[in-house]
Formats: sequence, C-alpha cells, structure tokens
Amino acid sequence: MNTNKKSTQKYNAIIIGAGIAGLICANYLAKKGSKILLIEKTQKAGGCCTSFKREDFIFDSCVHSIGSCRKRGIITNILKELGIKQDKIFVKCNPSDLMIIGNDEYFFYKNVNKTLSALQTRFPREKYALKAFFSIITETRHISLCLSLRNYISYKQLLDDFFKDYRLKGIFKFFLGNIGLPSYKVSPLTAMTLLREHVFDGGYYPKGGMRGFSELLLKNFIKNKGHVLFDTKAEKIIVKNKQVRGVLTNRISLTSKYIISACDMNQTLYELIGKENINTKMLKRFSTMKPSVSGFIMYIGLNSHVDKYFRGTKANIWYCKNYNIDNEYENVINIDFYKQGTSIFCSSPSLKDNSLAPKNKASLELMILAPYISKKYWIENIEKIKLAVLKRALNVMPELGEKIEIIDFATPITLEKYTANYHGALYGWASIPSQTGINRLPIEKLDIKNIFFTGHWVGLPVGYGGIVNVAYSAKNTAGQIIKTG
Repeated sequence: MNTNKKSTQKYNAIIIGAGIAGLICANYLAKKGSKILLIEKTQKAGGCCTSFKREDFIFDSCVHSIGSCRKRGIITNILKELGIKQDKIFVKCNPSDLMIIGNDEYFFYKNVNKTLSALQTRFPREKYALKAFFSIITETRHISLCLSLRNYISYKQLLDDFFKDYRLKGIFKFFLGNIGLPSYKVSPLTAMTLLREHVFDGGYYPKGGMRGFSELLLKNFIKNKGHVLFDTKAEKIIVKNKQVRGVLTNRISLTSKYIISACDMNQTLYELIGKENINTKMLKRFSTMKPSVSGFIMYIGLNSHVDKYFRGTKANIWYCKNYNIDNEYENVINIDFYKQGTSIFCSSPSLKDNSLAPKNKASLELMILAPYISKKYWIENIEKIKLAVLKRALNVMPELGEKIEIIDFATPITLEKYTANYHGALYGWASIPSQTGINRLPIEKLDIKNIFFTGHWVGLPVGYGGIVNVAYSAKNTAGQIIKTG
C-alpha cells in the first residue's frame, strides 16, 4: 500500500468505481459545479457495461441492451438532465426479443400493442387476461402498482391468478433470466417493473457496442471538469470519529468531504471501511444477505452472417426446450447446472452494429446463468461446460460448429476478477422478497457521516441489478449529496 504520496487537492466527492452507477452519479455532481474525482481500478470505464476486442471482433462484456429509453423513460430523463442528447446514440432493435420455447416462437416489439395483439391471437382464451396484465404493467403509476400487487406473495402467484395457460406463464417467467430467480422466489413488484422497463421498453443498443454508452457518460463527465484516475485501486476509506475523510489507494492518498461507493458492497464494508468501523447490528444484517446468481458467457467470432438464425431481426434470442422455466432458474445454483438446464441467451453485437465484426463475419455471444462454486470447480469443469453451452446453442443455430473462427469465454471467476463483484454476481443482491422493499439492507444506518452508496448492491425498493435500476440509484444518490450540500 502506498501511503507516502499524498494529493494536495481536496475534492468535494470521490466516487469509487467507474461503472454506470459511478459515471452517472459523477455526472450529476460535476454538473452542479462540484470538484469530483472518479477512481477506477481497471484501465477503462463501464464495469459490466463495456466491450472488448478479440482479433477483429468486438464483444460486449456482460450487458447486451438498455431499457427505459422511451419518451419520459428513466434513461431518457437522466440523459436529458445531464445535458446529453439522445439522438443517434442508440440502435433501436424492433423486435427487441425473440423467445423460442420448444417449437414455439414469440416476438416482443417496441410497440406494446403489437406484442399484445400477437399474444392474443396465439392465446384467444386469454385475450382479456392479457389485456388486463399489460394494462397493469404499462399504465399503472408506481405507487398504484405497489398497492395493486400488495396481496400477492410472489410473481408466480400473480401469474397463476391471471392466466390458466401454462405456456403464457412460461413466457412471462422466462424474462426472469434478467434477475436469475424462479417466479416463486421473486416479488411481483420486482417482476412487473422488470417487464415495464427492460422488456416492454427494451432493445436499445448503443452504437459502437455497450462501451459506447459508458464512454459517452465519461466524456460528458470530463467535459464538466470532472477528474478521473484509472488503474487506481481503493484500498482504504479513511474514517475518523465516525466520519469519512478520504481514500487511500495503491497510488495516492486522497482527501474528500464525501465518499461514494459505486463498487462491490462486500469489498466496501469489509475491506475499505473495515469491520471495526461498523456497528454489530449492521454487520449481523449484512451477513444474512445473499448475492444474485452469476453467469457463463461465450464470445464467438463467426466466419459468416447470423441473420437467418435471428429471423432477419436484431433481437436477442431466449431459447428453452420446454415451458418449465422455474426448474431452469432453480437449477442454476446446482453443481451440475450445465447438465440439468436447456435454456440459453443469444445476442449478436454485429447484427446491431455491423462495424463490430469484419465484413461478411459476425460476433455472437452465448450466455447461461451459473453458480460461483469455486475457482477449482471452474478449472476442472470448463471444457464440459463449454461443450454443454454450444450444444444448447445448436438448438437455435444448427450449423454453428462449422462457422466458428475464434472463441473466448468468461466464468463467474472472470466476472469477479474484472468487476470485483462478490462471487461474480450479475445483479448485486438477489431480488428475493426478504431483501427487497422494506427488507432492503438498511445501509443508511451505517452510522458513518458523509459516506454514500450507489449501484446494483444498493438497488431500489423494487430490486437490484439492471442498467435502469443502477442508473436510477445513481441519480438518487447524487440527489442526496446535493441536498446535503
């Protein structure tokens, strides 16, 4: 630890972590004229929302699209408030999603009424139930939504109340892959908010790949005279008399009035702040928190186009052999998860932006939810898991094996290494009822002055994870600091 070199500059706020939460929070504070420093342990901004290059192919690390970019959508409002013009930022994928379950195919369009009409045609006996379900998602204000769902214990109970057809239930359960839980473990508010912001208003892809969104936020922050230090790892948050004073990094000691953690919560509490500065009650509550599931991702460069597999669209593909979706998401925590499941998520960055792959070639990403288990487990089983994922993909792309030019992959160990998220968690804490709503981690009771938290480990009452929730969390955190003065 380098404790000898001390910065002579004092900042109004130091933000640890340049993922989307850190970038948005930093932008709001810098726009107000505050002297803000953003520190990031890697060489680039974005966290999970970035891209990388392998040979001549560009892949997205984790995030595959952004939601809530409609008029008056959460991301739209945030960009507008930060002075960022949204025009020409995104490729609008319409349809945004193609769901393939067995031999059945379902498209989800940007026009909600078109999606509704298509489903009503397929399920005429559920016509009125579908209309009521869609109405709750799209037309109910947040407070009213909370009230209308208060009598449901789980999302499964809600679906059982609305629909009789097991296929419809399976369709609306499938999107819980964005949370990583079966329907009986998810609160209805979490699930319905997911459908509203990520599915019914999803499919916005930044030009240049997901890194395009992070770089846009970074440039705007610098434009507003924000300061950034890359390759700088926070090693200790300096706490004196129950008040933060600054941050000790591997390069320099920094002084600041406010500290904002936009990084992993375990690292922040146990390593940066230290148990000695946290009250016993808070430590006990924190020890009960469960992280979300992680994932296994394959990045594949192909020597041909993939248009026909995606039915001539820019949609992301969700595939499962059958409608028993709850079993799929329950099994992802098991040691033999790759043997038991059949579901897979497929996305092609180059379909959305053809500059991301060489001419007449394509980039493809395959993803399944996966448990962390241990580093040893992944070393010993990686080849079997890769083959299992490719086998699942053949259900969607029968000729895939003949077209592969390059392959790379990321395990939960990889995700933990590059994002520092505990156990490679994709969505922060698990969005289970015992950890959402009034049962959220009461981080405000930490009893340390001038420290704030943002990102998918803090979440919102509706749950954790996802760019929209993370962005809104960052906006809220910045608002608290600005209000504090």
